[in-house]
Amino acid sequence: MTEVEHQVSSSTHVIHIFDREGDITEVFDQIRQLQQTGVLVRAAHDRNLDQNSERLWQKLESQPVRFEQEIKVPETGKRKARIAKLAVRFSKVNLRVPYRFDNRDPLQVYAVYATEIDCPEGETPLEWMLLTTEVVEELETALKILRWYTYRWRIESIAFLGGYLEHRRKSPIGIQVLWRGWSNLRDLCQGWLLAQIHT
Repeated sequence: MTEVEHQVSSSTHVIHIFDREGDITEVFDQIRQLQQTGVLVRAAHDRNLDQNSERLWQKLESQPVRFEQEIKVPETGKRKARIAKLAVRFSKVNLRVPYRFDNRDPLQVYAVYATEIDCPEGETPLEWMLLTTEVVEELETALKILRWYTYRWRIESIAFLGGYLEHRRKSPIGIQVLWRGWSNLRDLCQGWLLAQIHT
């Protein structure tokens, strides 16, 4: 059990959110051994499923589009800000576990697959295959999963305040950079509140 889980109340449910670097079996295997803990990972690998050698992308692409959703895409050094319209599919999937694991039971997770519709010319369309231990059987839950994943942009905003440089993506953000960013954000918020008092 992690230090964070010791500090939360019995009614708190902790969700760990990873980008593609978190798409490793060890992450899902660790999560299923913990209580009050879930995970949301953007898939990096077209994993085998446990029946008929079906693959993850093949499975989700065969599902009907459940709904369309617009999201705000922030500006970066490589793209302009825009409103992206996503076609969203979701399904329960069972991921095969490599032979190196003692527990060979399939990893039962839900996949939320979002692809951009009518992407502007010259831009790279968004495509997110999100894997989560949260139960996704309704539109509202799928929407929540999408919203949680977009929070990573806010975390990067915070990382920039801590000195993270976007062009050095091979360098990990790290907890020290995030802590400096959080501290600087807190100072900015306090300054803004003080300014409101004196205006």
